Amino acid sequence: MVAVAEKENTKPENVSTPLVALSSYSVNKGSDEVVEDLTLRPSKEDRLALCEALYKCTGSFKRIVSPLLPYPLVINRLHRDFVEAQEMSGGSAKEALMTFAMKMEEPGTKAFLSDAQAQIRAEPKVYAQNMVDDEWISDFQSQVDYVPGLSKGKRLLDSEDAKQFATFADEMKSAGNKCFASQDYEMALTRYTQGVELLQQVECKDEQPQRHLLELYTALLTNQAIAGLKTSAWRTSLTACTACLSINPRNLKARARRAEAYTCLGDMEAAALDLEVILRLQATELLEDHDPDTAQELLAAAQKDARKLSQRIERMKREESATAKRMMAGADFTADRHKEKPPAPDIPQPPSILSSSTSRSRATDPLSAARPVSRLSAKPGSEKLIDEVVALEIQQSLMYIYSQPVVQGELIMLRKAADYESGRFVQRLRPYLAKLLAEPILDRYSFGKGEEGYRRMERALGQHVTSSADVCENAKSLLAVLMGDLLEE
Repeated sequence: MVAVAEKENTKPENVSTPLVALSSYSVNKGSDEVVEDLTLRPSKEDRLALCEALYKCTGSFKRIVSPLLPYPLVINRLHRDFVEAQEMSGGSAKEALMTFAMKMEEPGTKAFLSDAQAQIRAEPKVYAQNMVDDEWISDFQSQVDYVPGLSKGKRLLDSEDAKQFATFADEMKSAGNKCFASQDYEMALTRYTQGVELLQQVECKDEQPQRHLLELYTALLTNQAIAGLKTSAWRTSLTACTACLSINPRNLKARARRAEAYTCLGDMEAAALDLEVILRLQATELLEDHDPDTAQELLAAAQKDARKLSQRIERMKREESATAKRMMAGADFTADRHKEKPPAPDIPQPPSILSSSTSRSRATDPLSAARPVSRLSAKPGSEKLIDEVVALEIQQSLMYIYSQPVVQGELIMLRKAADYESGRFVQRLRPYLAKLLAEPILDRYSFGKGEEGYRRMERALGQHVTSSADVCENAKSLLAVLMGDLLEE
């Protein structure tokens, strides 16, 4: 193998992007040997700067590079070229972009992309394991017509390539099913997501392989949706169901699971609409996908589950309305309410602030403040679940509980178990907090039990995020307490 030499880089004063010294793809002109680095090297900031540079390239180049961007093999090489363009520009950002665009039109760059594409096609399983899931890549691909006349941004496969992709996707599906059966839902979600990401940007020009790819893709999406529900990744579940329904609006699993995701996110109206579609369906409308007996059986089961979820939603609405009336009337916030229930045995009793309205804590629940306001705030003209004084009292209690050494120790363990990845940490955090706050907060303030009660508390506090400077400021303090060293991510 050819040795890759690391050179020392110096960063021009006016260049904002850090430089990367090591090339990911080095060719010996005297042989066919190459050195590949499948580990992603550029930081997130570097990759965003690279994205800006790629937008300055010609349309033909963007169509070539678009399907290859998720692979570190390509990103590392392109970033090295961008660094060199910056060095050649003498510190001028505009000149650096122009130099990079010209460099991308050179024969050497196009030869590299051709070789990289051939290697990825030859070993899709190896390269797919290191694919990058950056939002900017999806945005870039969505603006590039890789195959005119076909799905926007998708890569066209021949039958042989389609079989290889289908084989690997099926392996991801099987691995996810095994994890799901053993109740390792987080790993199941990871495997299903890998399969989805592998298939979402490809299609086959031949009808039969394309139908097989599409069947695998929709199965992976519905599995991703149920794993998302199991791990409280409701937004992931919602996105997967919506993608599946865009392919087949008659998919009962996707429709039912999307209704469940909407319910978990607190959007009862959207959930009710999906449930209504299921309840109005006729078995004859499913004959395109199933035989008559199977269609009738699947529809009966789906409608039974839909009626149960509809009843649950109505019950939640009634409970929320009753809770709101009690809270607004002050029935749940008397001076003696702390005597009604003892504190949890392993959690110190949070102090009351009713006797001192001036000692307001600067803290709130971070998951409510971090979410979009539109999902937390009450609709215009609707009644708030709690008033600002009560919201601030709850925040003080939350800060007191979260700051306890035993709780901080548990949070550290959760971060470690999530491999210090913020998304996985938040997935583990919600069920833990719902259990932690059961007696001292959720029961005491009549929010209800479990994660539904926790979500109701989130909505109640979130209604004050935009209207109260105290509540808004409090969110930042408690976010730091819970997230710890993951906050910067």
